[in-house]
Amino acid sequence: TGFDPVTAEAPLSWAVTVKDGTAQYTDPNLDVDQGAASGTNEYPENYTCSTDPGAYTNGSYTHNLYNQATVTYGSGSKSDDASGSITCHLSGPTASKTAAATYDEVHTWTIEKSLEPVTQDADAGETVPYTWTVIITNTYVENNFKVVGAITIVNPNASAPIVVGLSDALDDGTIATITPSVSCVYAGGNVTIAAGGTATCGYTAIPSGRTATKNVATVTFTGFDPVTAEAPLSWAVT
Repeated sequence: TGFDPVTAEAPLSWAVTVKDGTAQYTDPNLDVDQGAASGTNEYPENYTCSTDPGAYTNGSYTHNLYNQATVTYGSGSKSDDASGSITCHLSGPTASKTAAATYDEVHTWTIEKSLEPVTQDADAGETVPYTWTVIITNTYVENNFKVVGAITIVNPNASAPIVVGLSDALDDGTIATITPSVSCVYAGGNVTIAAGGTATCGYTAIPSGRTATKNVATVTFTGFDPVTAEAPLSWAVT
């Protein structure tokens, strides 16, 4: 008391105490294990949809995406995840067909000639009648029944070859024979079609008569309902 205040000063030099100043960033799905730093990290990836028809159900399947990233520091850790999906689609084949039905009509001709009466007596100057008779008969039988044509199958998938089952039959129960060729890779009841390609398969059916009214091709493909192609039959005699 009675004196002026006395002051004492000290300069301040701030010293930082760093808590959790470093961290480790891990992301097993992306094969990342590195020191963490503020910023945005991007990791572009690609997924290719399967070309195996067996991977698809009713023409599609879903590939699920999931990823979790973790930052670990001295006093703990934080994680976050993200998810999504990719739905892959496979289109089924389309089919069309042609059919030509033919048969032979084989004719048999006979001729008979007779005279009535065969013999008779007449007096001089007498006129007697007689008659010539000619009978012509035409009969025929039908045979060599045949149905021929082509089945066209289109694979609409530009990136995936497909293998389809193929059969062909008349509606009278006659099973057609499918002929392999350059344009029809056919074996064991199956046709292989290149990606974005078309198969054209010839066939022949030999029925016992001409009661059939249509021809039906059936195409089967894993994961899809069967596809049919029909052609009416108009029988033409050759």
